[in-house]
Amino acid sequence: MRDILVTKCMLAVFAALLFVRADAEIKEALLDVAERIRVWPDGKTPDFNAKQTVAVLEVVNVPDVRSDVFVIVIGGGSYEHLPFVYDPADMVATLVSNGIRCANFRHRYPRPVGKPKHFSAWQDVQRAVRVCRANAAKRKVNP
Repeated sequence: MRDILVTKCMLAVFAALLFVRADAEIKEALLDVAERIRVWPDGKTPDFNAKQTVAVLEVVNVPDVRSDVFVIVIGGGSYEHLPFVYDPADMVATLVSNGIRCANFRHRYPRPVGKPKHFSAWQDVQRAVRVCRANAAKRKVNP
């Protein structure tokens, strides 16, 4: 029950931040990717096919940390390629400017043939959350 409440709160914050724009200086700072994490270990990606991209978390440096929250920003708009409906860079820049640790997430695409369109993206998001929670102490965030 607590996880559902936390998820709802995070979604509300996420939606509110969508409408906030960060200034150009912060956008430049967001290019400072601290770490790129492949979500799945080599050879362990479920239902992977040779035409798919690799799921990656790009953890961004936050110069002035003011929260123990960690947000995974997931761009989207399609399951066949990644034409972002909204610009995840804007969201990441907004989070960084507010001192919130975050990562830009890119799920696998295109979807596996014969599977539902959300199939691999959903697997990747679940795995990304597990990876972030497993590294919570390292990043000094509250899982």
